[in-house]
Amino acid sequence: MKSTFLFILGLSYVIHTFSQSSRDYYEKANTKKESGDVKMAIELYNKAIELNPKFSEAYINRGLAKESSSDYSGAMQDFTKAIELNPGLSLAYESRGRLKFLNGDKRGAIQDYTKLIKLKPNSSYGYWFRGTVKQDLGDYPGAIQDYTRAIEIVPGDVDNYLYRARAKEYSDDYQGAIEDYTLLIKLKPYEGEFYWSRGRAKLNLGLVKDACIDWSKAGELGYMQAYEAIKINCN
Repeated sequence: MKSTFLFILGLSYVIHTFSQSSRDYYEKANTKKESGDVKMAIELYNKAIELNPKFSEAYINRGLAKESSSDYSGAMQDFTKAIELNPGLSLAYESRGRLKFLNGDKRGAIQDYTKLIKLKPNSSYGYWFRGTVKQDLGDYPGAIQDYTRAIEIVPGDVDNYLYRARAKEYSDDYQGAIEDYTLLIKLKPYEGEFYWSRGRAKLNLGLVKDACIDWSKAGELGYMQAYEAIKINCN
């Protein structure tokens, strides 16, 4: 009986040490990754995974480290393994979706970001990124819908308004684009590009005088491209 108890106690110690060592390597790897020593970080993540092959977070972070060192194939494998081990890891879908988009797998990227949104319904970034992929595929209504949802979650995010305005322009909703550029100007009144873009939308509606006023303001703010538009359209 005593020997059985000692065996169980020893086994518990081994398991505890095993788990602790894997976590130790993981934490050291994170520190190395944050300091920019990606090569050493990957080696430490390797050791953490060798000790605990089901350490899903280690796969994610090793994948991020591989991605930063341009090992995209290895990163993709790590993100996929993390998802296999823990389908509820939103960061794994976010990271793999980003890589799929960069590799040209846009449909796959949308699938991963849709999964991310299901896991994190208030992920403004998830809606924004999925919107950019839809926009790249020419699905402007779908992109606008995603940008709108992102704006509802984070009302002051400039990128959401900017990308929605562009999607509206691409779908010939110039009035809607003007409204978004106007909101952008309220958020960042010294950004010449926003005046330039609003002027472009106004020109498409035949509002030449108003477009020229916006381009003049854009030029004053240092957006030099506006002066070429003035030269062509405003004299």
